[in-house]
Amino acid sequence: MFTFRERRATRVLSVVRGVTDDGGEQVAAGHRRADEPSPGRTRALLGLSVGIVLSVLAWLLLVRAAIDFGQAARDGRGALGWLLTVVAGAGAALCLMLGLVLVARLHALLRPSRPAPHPGSHRR
Repeated sequence: MFTFRERRATRVLSVVRGVTDDGGEQVAAGHRRADEPSPGRTRALLGLSVGIVLSVLAWLLLVRAAIDFGQAARDGRGALGWLLTVVAGAGAALCLMLGLVLVARLHALLRPSRPAPHPGSHRR
């Protein structure tokens, strides 16, 4: 039966063999520098940011329009004012939902990704 030190030494040797590879070919153990952001990721960040700003501006515009239409409808300008109030309110709700979805996607894009586990590195 192996002692703890013998088991640890065996594990360390297997890791060293896996990194240096006895065939003389070097195998990368990991990156030393962070990867450069890809142009596609930068473009996605910019697109999501612009989409968030536009959806928030549209939400603001539709809320103001709904308030104005509601005041006009309350003053007795007919059923068209109430219809426009409902349509503007529903549009504002959709713009707000779109903005929240875009914020969630931006957050997911900015969140650091977890590296894939190495094969054979299972903890017991």
